[in-house]
Amino acid sequence: MTLTCPEVTEIPASAYEGNTAISKYYFPKVKTIGEKAFKGATLTKIGCADEDLIIGTTDAAGNKTSSLTTIGANALEGITGLIEIDAPALTSFGNTPFGYNTSLAFEKVLLPKYDWSDPLTAALLTQGTAMKEIDLSGTNLVGNGINLSGKANLAKVILSPNTAISEGVFKSSGTGGGVTELKVSNINKITSVGKDAFFGCSKLAGDIKFENTIAAIAAGAFNGTAIKSFDFTGITTIGEGAFQGATALTSIVVPSVTTLEKNVFNNALNLANVTLSNVTTIKEGALDGLASGAQIILPKVLTNIDPTAFSTSLGVQAGTEAAPIIVGSGTIDYNLLVNKSQTGVKGNDLTWKAADGKFYKATFTKITAVF
Repeated sequence: MTLTCPEVTEIPASAYEGNTAISKYYFPKVKTIGEKAFKGATLTKIGCADEDLIIGTTDAAGNKTSSLTTIGANALEGITGLIEIDAPALTSFGNTPFGYNTSLAFEKVLLPKYDWSDPLTAALLTQGTAMKEIDLSGTNLVGNGINLSGKANLAKVILSPNTAISEGVFKSSGTGGGVTELKVSNINKITSVGKDAFFGCSKLAGDIKFENTIAAIAAGAFNGTAIKSFDFTGITTIGEGAFQGATALTSIVVPSVTTLEKNVFNNALNLANVTLSNVTTIKEGALDGLASGAQIILPKVLTNIDPTAFSTSLGVQAGTEAAPIIVGSGTIDYNLLVNKSQTGVKGNDLTWKAADGKFYKATFTKITAVF
């Protein structure tokens, strides 16, 4: 049964509570939906086209027009099969609009005007693992109840410019076999990126060049992603493992960072050209597992090198200056371009005293003092 009400602008409280006989509602001009209006009704999709509950119109070009701004408290409580809500004008939900339904599994949530400020409603809208598409452009903070981690089917995210990304929000999302690419609009316009924000998002590809002033990339932020290029202009801190396993990176220039944190580029297997303009400290595993024959440019004198900075394989020597511990099982297949004042360079060997007081020596394919 279809209920057609083309001129209705308000749906009263409890109007269709418990109604399972009506399979389609047509309210193209509705502005508000009252408390418990559809509690226990049969609905799967809410939107502006041909959904079960039509709350607007869609023209031939796909442009959506809707007047619905408010959904009241418990208006959709008890609906178990709701998988889509597309409400372009919605600005507010009443208290617990879905009740406390922990079985909801939205596939599409498009709410460009909603501010996502209520963490409980945010949690209900983003629970489960079915999410494929979400519009978060109504908020400048992706966090506070919004959790899209582990959403393997997630393929499209719409962000507002000037958005802060909280810790772990997208962790391991967009990894499913049906996802060709995890597309995040306005990612270049974000204002901060939290720890593990995109960790393990193996289908997050493309090029990142931040337009806002971001000084720090948090630990694990882009670990395991498919980012093809990254502009480090203005970045002064890159956290531990931030680009570990980022196998699509082939070339980077890092102009302002002075310390490479632990595992920051570890196992970026195709990273072949690395310019570290101001780096003086390289921590554990930071440059281990790069492309064979990688060229690493180090204009500044290195003053602190972890024993496993270039390789995790260590020998068993005493670690004295005369008998340093050998790094790597053989030649490390990197070409280093270093400062002429760099100590410990002899031919293609680099010997250094680490923080543990022991001496280490690594043999590279080539070391050239040029700066």
